[in-house]
Amino acid sequence: MKNIILITLLILQTGIYVNAQQKGTFTDSRDGHVYKTVKIGNQVWMAENLNYTQGIPYITDKTAWVNLDDNNSDAAWCYCANDPENSNKYGVLYTYAAALKVAPKGWHLPTKEEFETLLNQLGGEREEPYKALIKGGKSDLNVLLGGSRSKYGNFINIGLTTGFWSATELNNTCAWYYYLFKNIKEAYITNGNKSVGFSVRLIKD
Repeated sequence: MKNIILITLLILQTGIYVNAQQKGTFTDSRDGHVYKTVKIGNQVWMAENLNYTQGIPYITDKTAWVNLDDNNSDAAWCYCANDPENSNKYGVLYTYAAALKVAPKGWHLPTKEEFETLLNQLGGEREEPYKALIKGGKSDLNVLLGGSRSKYGNFINIGLTTGFWSATELNNTCAWYYYLFKNIKEAYITNGNKSVGFSVRLIKD
């Protein structure tokens, strides 16, 4: 009987973020775009990819993307696969420098540590958080696999992967990001070149 009670309590503790989460919306006053939000633990996240582009260069040309500043200080964005229709589903892709500039007042680009907190809320790394994060998962963050744009300007892995920039640098050329990979059904934190185009999910201050 005691073992049953202990197991029940453990299940309740690990599932508490799901039962306690609160859904809402946020309207970006800069362009009127409305985003879904969800509270997980003590964090409030945007439950959709950011789709803000004002004041940041839009780069479609592959060569122009490749020629972004070698020190990765160039801010730029593009549509997934250069298709404007994709913004309705995936938002847009940003270089690291752009990702640092796009948050509205009251929100910010999450740090590596804030992503780690989210992962812990969802059960750690790898398969369990992957299942919780993807569309229809119990986190209600509804992550879509919009792929990315490599530092060489080509678009890769649409429908297979997605990455979200963190605000935490590794060094002058690389920063940490949160990555989901469909083929291995895993979610984890890794790092890469700052001129890669990734999605952005913001967290409330």
